Amino acid sequence: METTERNTEPARQLFEELGGTVKDGFPAIHSQVYHTKSGTPYLKTPGVVVLAKPQTNVAGLGGFLEGFDPDLRFTEYLDDPTRLPDSSQLCKTAGQTCFDEETEILTDEGWKPFAELNREELVLTMNPRTGRAEYQRPLAYQRFDYDGFMFGFESPSLSFLTTPDHRQWAKTHGAAEYRFHSTWKIANKKFLVRTASDGWQGTIPSLVEISGFDFSQRLSNHTGRDYGTRASSVPPITFDRQEEIRALALLCVYYATEGSLHKGEGEGVVIYGDHADEVKRIAEVLGLTAHTYVDRRNGCPRTMVHGGKRISRFFQEECGKGSQNKRLPAWVLNLPSDWLKELWDVLVKTDGHVQTGSGTEYLSTTSTTLAGQAQEILCKIGYGSRVRTNKSLEGRLQTYSVCRKTRKQTYVNTGHRIEGKSYRGSVYCVTTENGIVFVRRNGKPHFSGNCYMSFGPRRTTNENAAAYIERLTSAGHGSVLEHSSFNFLLYGISRSVTHELVRHRAGVAISQISQRYVSGSVLRFVERPEYQEDQELHRTFEERADRAASEYEAMAELLLERQEGGASMLTADYRTDARKKVQQTARSLLPNETEAPMVFTGNVRALRHIIEMRADAHAESEIRNLALRLFLCLRTVDPILFGDYDLGELPDGTYTVSTKNRKA
Repeated sequence: METTERNTEPARQLFEELGGTVKDGFPAIHSQVYHTKSGTPYLKTPGVVVLAKPQTNVAGLGGFLEGFDPDLRFTEYLDDPTRLPDSSQLCKTAGQTCFDEETEILTDEGWKPFAELNREELVLTMNPRTGRAEYQRPLAYQRFDYDGFMFGFESPSLSFLTTPDHRQWAKTHGAAEYRFHSTWKIANKKFLVRTASDGWQGTIPSLVEISGFDFSQRLSNHTGRDYGTRASSVPPITFDRQEEIRALALLCVYYATEGSLHKGEGEGVVIYGDHADEVKRIAEVLGLTAHTYVDRRNGCPRTMVHGGKRISRFFQEECGKGSQNKRLPAWVLNLPSDWLKELWDVLVKTDGHVQTGSGTEYLSTTSTTLAGQAQEILCKIGYGSRVRTNKSLEGRLQTYSVCRKTRKQTYVNTGHRIEGKSYRGSVYCVTTENGIVFVRRNGKPHFSGNCYMSFGPRRTTNENAAAYIERLTSAGHGSVLEHSSFNFLLYGISRSVTHELVRHRAGVAISQISQRYVSGSVLRFVERPEYQEDQELHRTFEERADRAASEYEAMAELLLERQEGGASMLTADYRTDARKKVQQTARSLLPNETEAPMVFTGNVRALRHIIEMRADAHAESEIRNLALRLFLCLRTVDPILFGDYDLGELPDGTYTVSTKNRKA
């Protein structure tokens, strides 16, 4: 079945331009508060905060509606819900599918425990259709307190500890292909997991620049008399040919494994060991000079690559100083797989060895960062790996061995078996578009499923989940979309907008802040878009806002006086009731420009209808602003359910949202 390619980039760009943020998987577009010269607060745009996402897995309904086992009667599904098709339980939450605290995830900034993610990273995933490794930005982050049963596995090649419902990307015995399985469903079965990718495209940078620098020299004569200083600068070095970039990448590896900085006269880097021919060829390509000498202390050959402060600064900043701090630059790790294969060969040649007989390749290093980067390289070139902490002698640096596995998949439940364990602590995961992440525990990495729930038994990829939703919306079968709801905080919206919004009663729930219960001290107003760019209209709006706030306050004071004087219609037995009587009377003065925040809940079908009606080019401008922001947050939190919409820009610079699948 053909699927529609969804371009989420324009929506994401506009979401970010409007100040959109995502925290813990919940998007928000906040609105700035302004003040008149008299201090009256007002807002210019709606604020939208997603408070809750669906528990119901709409995309997974495909499995529920189409995946029943014909050998079972429907009543048996009701008696034993665990017999429902995989991923089709309608209220499965992301909190059930997580890793333990010791699990690390590979990001574009290196290996990190989930707890240390800064939400700016990309994470390494695998395309489930092609098997190729690729980076993606997480759509959501999960952390939960957990006290209960976990499934753990430990073998020489693999380690994991997950919640029972965690999704494994696995191939069970006899199956033709990989798919997602809940761990508890295959805990007693033999299955394979992927420990490396089927490929990595990578990128060759258009150029790599070694920065120049400025410096000053003190001028004096032979008697020491100071004549001041002279400022000078050393220009940068730019490498833009592929053979230069390849040579620089190789030199980074030689430096990370066998190199040190050479300071003082003739600055540069020194490469230890018998690598003179290779290093000199690299230096020649880079336009640098190199010479070889023998260290008098131990008789070992050394190759000095000259280049001055520019070279020594570059390698210190990009590759670290001191063996424990060595690393490779990010651009090196992102090179194409055939280049990375060459870099791995140099890693083994310089700081590794090949085991006699088995041919197994090892890298030994004192840098935990470099060990982790070696595992990243091996994954991208199609090899599994393991990093082991070696026993260290007293007074010696700790060393780590990275073993290259010849296979890219490993068995579970053959010699070693999954075991149940009690666990108390935090559990973590992220959500990616591919539904797969590259994680490691105890130095043993593999590709595992993540918390993405939009997969049924016949739709194991995002593309197929999108096809299912596309089929529903294009055919107008919108009733299925009513099973899922989103919850929002809406603010920066006026009474005019809320009067329009409450007309959409079907499929929504509204809790609006009442001016009867809220003190006038928190009154705010909303400036219409038409006023904001017109100096006179803006001035008159601010004057109206000041006047409304002042008149409300004055009226409230008069009513309080009457209340204290015993006016029968304003008196009440309780202080709260008395305050409400004053506020409900004074609010009659407030204009439609008064802010009216609300908590708003709508099912997916109702929200789609609101977007189609209120983000249309003919919609009123203020509610169109709100509908646009609702759409951007929904597109961010669930690109499948709202992936068929297109943004359009009007001549006045505002936006519309439309879809060919109207009235689903």
